Amino acid sequence: MKPFRGSENIAAAAAVISALASLACCLPWGIAAALASLGMAISLEKHRPWLIALSVVLLVSGAYSLIQTTKSCHRIRRGPAILLIFSVIVVFVVAAFPEGVASFMIGHFH
Repeated sequence: MKPFRGSENIAAAAAVISALASLACCLPWGIAAALASLGMAISLEKHRPWLIALSVVLLVSGAYSLIQTTKSCHRIRRGPAILLIFSVIVVFVVAAFPEGVASFMIGHFH
């Protein structure tokens, strides 16, 4: 089966988005955003393990697509490989240290 060109980029980006979505409970930006994130926090907190699992599945999918590129005698492009590595780091940090990431983001973006 021929991998879809660019699917490793899509999978890696989607993994980062779903991992960051699991932090929605911890990122209140202003009063309106705090009220909105409170509702989102209540609904997303119970789904956090599923969002992290989705991130891992998307990372595996991106890695598989990247590996298939090398099996078809093509050179691995540097951009998708770097994006995948960055995505793995972001997902790992978000999954391992959610409160630390949220407080860091509040301190830098508030």
